[in-house]
Amino acid sequence: RANFAQGYRTPDIREMYIQKQTPNGLQIGADVMGYDLKPESTNSFEVGLGGHDDRLRYDLVVYYNQVSDMISQVVGTYNGNAAYTFENIANANTKGLELSAGYMLTKALEANFFWSELQTENEETKKELEFQPERMLMVGLDYEATQELNLGVLAKHVGQQHYTDVINRGAPTETKNPNALTNAYNIVNVNINYDINEMFTLYGGVNNVSDEKVDDVLGSSVGRYYFAGARAHF
Repeated sequence: RANFAQGYRTPDIREMYIQKQTPNGLQIGADVMGYDLKPESTNSFEVGLGGHDDRLRYDLVVYYNQVSDMISQVVGTYNGNAAYTFENIANANTKGLELSAGYMLTKALEANFFWSELQTENEETKKELEFQPERMLMVGLDYEATQELNLGVLAKHVGQQHYTDVINRGAPTETKNPNALTNAYNIVNVNINYDINEMFTLYGGVNNVSDEKVDDVLGSSVGRYYFAGARAHF
């Protein structure tokens, strides 16, 4: 298949009005900073190939996106302190490929796979865009133990991301490293679903089983955590 699409996105509430301290530093919305944040528009080109049979399904996509007035998180200064905010950067582009696949190992066990490679560029500075993972990999297994009971496990790899690091935050003369990289990280999640009947489902699981640490600049992480709940369908 081949596809061309155009998109248009206005700034959201977080990008415009956020004003809070977070684990990765102060975040201030563009409106609070006094910056006139404009909508962004995108021209998207895509070529894909997909197919399936009784056991295998797959989809491969190669894409290129040309973005005007791209809204991006950047490092600015608010009341003399470094702060993350949002600005329209110069025209930018993103390109990459995505592969997704599923395979029925048995009638009850399905394996799923997702792989993404991404390259980005700020066309004015010729630098990578910030907070865009260069690579993502996901591998999962879904097991239908019984008609009512389903078990699943998902392993996810998130690659390095470029960002601007404020080295001596809060100092009279702050130092910035515009070529900083986050560490890649890996997370494993386990979940279970049990259908009591057609109306009620119990679910639970463990996210981040290995208690993987994530760079603070990417946001807070509670580490390993457990959850449980119930759903009702009417």
